[in-house]
Amino acid sequence: MEIVGTSEIDRLLSLSSDIYLILDGKKYILYASDGIKALGYSEEEVLSNNFMNFVAGHVRPLVERKLNEATNRIFFGQRVILRSRENTYVPYVMTFFASGEKIFLFLKKEESEGPEKAVLDYLDFGIIVVDKDFRVLFHNNFISSYFQRHTFVHLEQLPFGLGNKLIERIRLGQKNIDLEYVPGQYVGVNVYHLEQAELKGYIIKLKDITEEKNFEKSAGGPGGYFSYVDLVSIYTHHIKNLLTPLKFTALNLKRQLDSPVHLEMVDRMIKHIDKINHHVRAFYSRVKTKPTEFKKCNVKKVVDRVKSLLSNDIINNGIIFEFAQDGNDSIYADEVHFQQILSDLVQNAIDAMKNVRGLRKIQVVAKRSDTRCPYCGSNFLEIAVRDTGPGIKKEDIERIFNLGFSTKAEGWGLGLYVVDKMVKENKGLIRVFSEVGKGTSFVLYFHTITPEAMGCLKKG
Repeated sequence: MEIVGTSEIDRLLSLSSDIYLILDGKKYILYASDGIKALGYSEEEVLSNNFMNFVAGHVRPLVERKLNEATNRIFFGQRVILRSRENTYVPYVMTFFASGEKIFLFLKKEESEGPEKAVLDYLDFGIIVVDKDFRVLFHNNFISSYFQRHTFVHLEQLPFGLGNKLIERIRLGQKNIDLEYVPGQYVGVNVYHLEQAELKGYIIKLKDITEEKNFEKSAGGPGGYFSYVDLVSIYTHHIKNLLTPLKFTALNLKRQLDSPVHLEMVDRMIKHIDKINHHVRAFYSRVKTKPTEFKKCNVKKVVDRVKSLLSNDIINNGIIFEFAQDGNDSIYADEVHFQQILSDLVQNAIDAMKNVRGLRKIQVVAKRSDTRCPYCGSNFLEIAVRDTGPGIKKEDIERIFNLGFSTKAEGWGLGLYVVDKMVKENKGLIRVFSEVGKGTSFVLYFHTITPEAMGCLKKG
């Protein structure tokens, strides 16, 4: 039997536009296939040159590190950007392994990304598409970043045994899955069946829900008290979630640019995003031990502050804002909480009336109430926030304080959940009255400045 020679193998490889390379241990090119011409070089030109000289500078350290780790391991799907003879930068996907003193590389030109992938890479949660055998057909950038690995070819490759746990649950028919994959770290997973003629499998949505789980624990479950720390945790968590797709986009943009001016602009953008992340973490670290601070709060002053903060939205939406108080009673509460509660309720009222025809009015009315504190028996001060919005459906009223429930298409289901918990933290009450087509009233009940109330709140 005749053994196939090198020239025949060369002719075979020349049929492909892909690039095949063999490097020595110091990454100098020993062999290059005909596909190297796609970059404008001949095979003879690249021989004896160091492969790293053809790699774009900003990805060079990562690629070099990966090649150094390649001994007796196969790396699939490593993204690399190569420099052409015309000094343009071309993205490739590289598979490689090392055997003995040689490194074998297979480079396939990265397909141009369509708008669908760009949209999926903006998401602040993971999307994985698998076939019926759980081979990964696609995943977005969130998955790569979250698990610190560029490409997964099978679901079982997800770290910490998470992939195998998901496969087991999906085979059992579970569609909504919460998993603690390492102590204190949780993911929430939603599974959707793919039933198409050419593709049968699953779309898997994966989101980090560690913060949500911690919120539930710290709040003591449904109806438990809610601390200032939880409030800060919620907002810092969502700020970080908003920053994540921004950074992904900036990093993707950086890979596609070759102009030094543009690269510098993107680098500045990434630095600013990292700086915001740093400040968010620093803010949380400063306030996480801050206890609830009860003190005398002047209702009118806080309402005026909220009105000033939201004045642009109030004016731009043609809303009449009125405040009235029977007497001049102050309340005994945490002023930060109280301002946030009023701010969220007024903002909700503004949002509700944006598409209302006719009168748009918000009234904040404070008066002594006949309702008494269930703990100390003292009278509350009643503060109602009323609007002339579309109202809330009866079936929704019971759910509006639930975490994740929102009547807004773009809502997080966060604001009223936080309001309810902060009111309870201050040993107050909140009630809602609404009629579809006529408007909504949120009524708050807080302690006035009395010895009984002060003693009640100091007991904790």
